[in-house]
Amino acid sequence: MNILLATHNYYPYNYGGTEVYVASLAQYLIKLNHEVSIVAAVDEEAFNTNPVIFEDDNLKVCTYHYQEITVFGVKYKKITTEQIYSRQSHQHQKSWGELISTNDTFKNIDLLHVHGFTPTIGLDLIYALKTSNHSIKVISSYHTAISCAKETLLFANTLT
Repeated sequence: MNILLATHNYYPYNYGGTEVYVASLAQYLIKLNHEVSIVAAVDEEAFNTNPVIFEDDNLKVCTYHYQEITVFGVKYKKITTEQIYSRQSHQHQKSWGELISTNDTFKNIDLLHVHGFTPTIGLDLIYALKTSNHSIKVISSYHTAISCAKETLLFANTLT
């Protein structure tokens, strides 16, 4: 399968639990002979050292390799308060669609696995991929301390 792992941040620009989880899953899937790539929001720093493969008025995308995995670093040029709460922008969905139409990796995704849900990695990406490929499967994982039933993984049970 051609699998796209979507997450809110990724190495080497951010280090945290989700990055560990996504990197480990990617390596495991590769050992099972799947094609794996990652799409993640990145800071402006990523665009200073990696080639930009897509840019329009809304979306900027660079690409790099981390531990031999292709990573697509993305950044929205503008995000409104409405989009933060609705998690959707038709303009951004259109930009994702244009990226997908010009990039073979995105065109041929069999499975989208969403690991972090933000305005950047969210509905716009999902809808654009579903529009370009009706048979794509979409799953999501939620793996943060807030999902700890005992509440022992939160900072001293303060819910912060």
